[in-house]
Amino acid sequence: MQSIVNIKIGIECHIQIKSQSKLFSKSKNKYEMFNNTFINSVDLGYPGTLPSLNKQIIKSAVYLCHLIHTQANYRSCFIRKHYFYADLPKSYQITQLREPISKGGFILLDTHKKVRIDRIQIEEDTAKSYYKSSYNYIDYNRSGVPLIELITVPSIRNDLDAMSFVKTLKNVVENSKISTGNMNEGALRIDINVSLQDKSSILTPQKIEIKNLNSVKFVGQAIRYEIKRQLSYIKKRKSLKTETRFWNVKTHKTHTLRSKEIANDYRYIYDANIPTINLSFYYLNKQKVKNLAILKDRSVALSKIFYIKHHLISLIIKHKIMLLYALNIIKEYNRPSIVLSWLTDNTNYFINLRKLDTPTLHPYNFLYIIRLLDKKLISKHKSKKLFSSFLKVKEKKSLNFKKFIKKNVKSQITRMSLIKNVITSIVNSYKPDMNKNKLKMINFLTGIILKKVDFCIDPKQMKMFLINNY
Repeated sequence: MQSIVNIKIGIECHIQIKSQSKLFSKSKNKYEMFNNTFINSVDLGYPGTLPSLNKQIIKSAVYLCHLIHTQANYRSCFIRKHYFYADLPKSYQITQLREPISKGGFILLDTHKKVRIDRIQIEEDTAKSYYKSSYNYIDYNRSGVPLIELITVPSIRNDLDAMSFVKTLKNVVENSKISTGNMNEGALRIDINVSLQDKSSILTPQKIEIKNLNSVKFVGQAIRYEIKRQLSYIKKRKSLKTETRFWNVKTHKTHTLRSKEIANDYRYIYDANIPTINLSFYYLNKQKVKNLAILKDRSVALSKIFYIKHHLISLIIKHKIMLLYALNIIKEYNRPSIVLSWLTDNTNYFINLRKLDTPTLHPYNFLYIIRLLDKKLISKHKSKKLFSSFLKVKEKKSLNFKKFIKKNVKSQITRMSLIKNVITSIVNSYKPDMNKNKLKMINFLTGIILKKVDFCIDPKQMKMFLINNY
């Protein structure tokens, strides 16, 4: 059924900008545990108050434009988006629509897929509402916090690409220091739009929005559930209605929040209290040169200093803690290509940044593994296996890393004659297949033999031995 269904997923990302003050007021822009501490009359929408634009937010928005391969528009302006909720004291939100700060651009995923960006717009955040003991409480600390809303073209087709996009964007805003990117604190919030169209049906596809997802895991879970839910409607030839839903982390289901508003319901009008933003060619060019210098400095400089290929740094550079971790090791052991090569091969495994802060993964422990690897006393596969098994051992802090390695590591086999009997018995059991497709079987047999000898031999050496002798 899914093969004849066209899946379209669009993502709206709300990024809180790091700044001293809020977007249109002098209140502090700071995450605070105590409610209603960083507020003033502008944030509370008192009559007679006027907004004053924070220019630092424009610089951050221009910087983000360069990071996603586009340029800010010469002209942009603010509008009022009217709707009535308790968390919006003015009964309208100051945002952008027809003339946003930027249009276009893309973000490149680790899978080399491009996710196209529709537009970037600056807007103010709403207050935060929460329920307690059947009462609805409002915290106005978040009211007026500067946001950049990044909206993708609905070109994403599955949950994995959506999750990869959110991870990549999170890394971009964190490493560029545009935002903290802390999803638990609401510094990065995700809305997803899912639409399924049955190619064999005349039913009009409906866009379903799922609001305020605050983790990459929830993004994936919500998309998978919503695709499954909409597929069930398509199979029954039932029509869906356009609506806004929310993800329930307890039931692992989406539930109706409200019917989806259309643009006319918001009664958009220009905000005459805020001047139009006019950015000159000279200003944009100056910012572009400055921002590109910041971006290139880290990767290009590191490539030149350590005489290593740029692609080895490109993965590590996305993760600040990972980069610092690698540099600490390189300071002690000047074999950067081996260190970075090992880290890039295992980036996904080590990307849990919390682990890198623990004594278990102290650079000196990692350094011991690298030295064994460099001296060819263990294989790459074995080194990763030892490292991961050490992490799983209970009471790690009291366990000596070197003793653990010495106890569990077997010396690397360098002479094939020592295991010739093992090789011969395995090859003989697959001899009929060897005659049919030798090269394919050699790759297969290499894997089997490596497992048999607990990866205590160099795979390349093993493969060459099989080619030359069998």
